[in-house]
Amino acid sequence: MKNIKLHLGFTLVELLIAISIVAILTTVGARLYLNSVENGLDSKRVKDLESLKQALELYHQSSRSYPSAMSEVVPKYLDSLPQDPKISTGRNYQYKALPVNCTTDARDCSKFIICAKTDGNQTAGVPTDCNLVTCNSNSGDCNYGVASNEYDKPFILPSPTPVSK
Repeated sequence: MKNIKLHLGFTLVELLIAISIVAILTTVGARLYLNSVENGLDSKRVKDLESLKQALELYHQSSRSYPSAMSEVVPKYLDSLPQDPKISTGRNYQYKALPVNCTTDARDCSKFIICAKTDGNQTAGVPTDCNLVTCNSNSGDCNYGVASNEYDKPFILPSPTPVSK
């Protein structure tokens, strides 16, 4: 009889190569998944800030001033205020009516910025003042924002009234 040797199983080298390929594919896939989650959250933030801006501009058209607090646009212009998708981690959108210390009653809020902290590489946005606003109670400055249509225009101080003698 012939001596027949059956090859059952894999060698150690073949197993190591297969495990390495699976590990590389898993790592790449996980990173792509996390990037898509970050981009999705950032996309929601961008849309939220744009809808807030639209509501604030509508408020401005009817009252000739921006509100001193974002909550003043609810319920007339928005059903509810959008919140950062990671609100549970302490993040929130930051609204700042300008000039500082303006009030809705005095109708002297002539500009605004709304800022957010993004996860990914989304750092575009008009306001440079967003780096001065903290969007995360744990750490981190805001790195994305939108501003009122009047934001780039300089503040116009009222002319002094002449003093009569």
